[in-house]
Amino acid sequence: MSYTPKVSAANSQLIGTSFYIDTANNFAATQAAAWRASRPGDAAMMDTIANQPKAFWMGSWTPNSQQSAADYVNRARAAAKMGVIVAYNIPNRDCGSYSAGGADSHASYRAWIDGLAAGIGNRQTVVVVEPDALAQLDCLPDAAGKQARLDSLSYAVTKLKASGAIVYLDAGNKGWLSAAEAASRLQQANVANADGFSLNVSNFYTNEESTVYGNDVANRLGGKHYIIDTSRNGLGAGTTWCNPVGRALGSLPSSSTGVSLVDAFLWIKGPGESDGTCNGGPAAGTWWPEYALSLAQPAASPAAAAAPPASAPPTATPPATNTSPPSPNTRTTAPAPTATRLPTAPAAVQETTAVISKSVSGEYTLPAADVANGDTVAVTVDGRPTSATVVDTRQLTNGRHEITVLKTDKNGVQTISRQIILVSNKLTPFQALRSKSPIYIAGLIFASLPYAFIATRRKLLSR
Repeated sequence: MSYTPKVSAANSQLIGTSFYIDTANNFAATQAAAWRASRPGDAAMMDTIANQPKAFWMGSWTPNSQQSAADYVNRARAAAKMGVIVAYNIPNRDCGSYSAGGADSHASYRAWIDGLAAGIGNRQTVVVVEPDALAQLDCLPDAAGKQARLDSLSYAVTKLKASGAIVYLDAGNKGWLSAAEAASRLQQANVANADGFSLNVSNFYTNEESTVYGNDVANRLGGKHYIIDTSRNGLGAGTTWCNPVGRALGSLPSSSTGVSLVDAFLWIKGPGESDGTCNGGPAAGTWWPEYALSLAQPAASPAAAAAPPASAPPTATPPATNTSPPSPNTRTTAPAPTATRLPTAPAAVQETTAVISKSVSGEYTLPAADVANGDTVAVTVDGRPTSATVVDTRQLTNGRHEITVLKTDKNGVQTISRQIILVSNKLTPFQALRSKSPIYIAGLIFASLPYAFIATRRKLLSR
């Protein structure tokens, strides 16, 4: 039986597209700024990463998927650029490995996808659907679990396409599935309704290797298009898939690939974000500056050599926690090149979590230890950046919320602290009025003037 894609493979919607550099989620820019005075050469190398567009990952750390997506798409739209979102919340994510987690049920996953689609709101945005989910299908224990995953992936493709997204369903990488098996799983997960598939997410295979493999998969799908993650593939695969040494940045993000079926080279995995607690790395998704630096060395990295110098570093207000990029459960066997600089193994970012058991109402001031003088501090509330160190809980719904603080000291050492607070705002009418904006209050006063005039006139006439 022949396979006919429902989306025309002849026309890529990404031709001529420029992708969005998200200044609100740019750890490399923050690191470059922290090193600018003390390590200027390293800061310049870090700019190589900071000045390129990278994907925005969403998962269980963004429970309000609609708001998170809308905030990101609004920023991309304001910059007149194309945003790239990664949906990474499938139940039983990463088969319990370094990036374990995901939605607690397929029903909640579909509701989360509904929110993501609503947040995009008919504004063209690239969405990469669930890295590793198809490649790791065999880790699920039974046929029912596998079918439930396939059905949820199909649902995500359909829902996101209806929102106007440009959708690529992830197919793993050349070291994981045969081209025939990858094509079969993509078909079962509704790639027919997607714009294409994605390859090499969070992996290191070269463009040439991925293209040979990708074209084989595509030809089994009637010429379906695809995208390649080039964030760390400049020197190909190493001897391990997890934080391998001696790797390099790959081709810069671009919709001009020179390959007819390849719609774009994208930096889907953020260079410098750990694959997991392996090879000296911190937890999956945690920013690892020395590893990022090793990827950007000009002798090792084609992208660093090709990138134009920045006239000024981008400004950024990054969130305090990274998204959690995937840790594909496969291993590569290519020998590591020797003419590369190996990363200096840093101490892992220190993380602490505190639960504020008592209910919090009104203003909540961060502990003094989190805002010490001389430290650069980035604060997020439920994953959304804020510049304040005093959180006004009246702007939050009652219930559980997470405040995260990323501190960077003068030596570039980073510490993450998380406070889980329980908000219970029981406001008096006067307090509720104080929580409103001045414009709201002015409008309320203005609206009440006619009634006040009528009441006064009636009182005068009754005398």
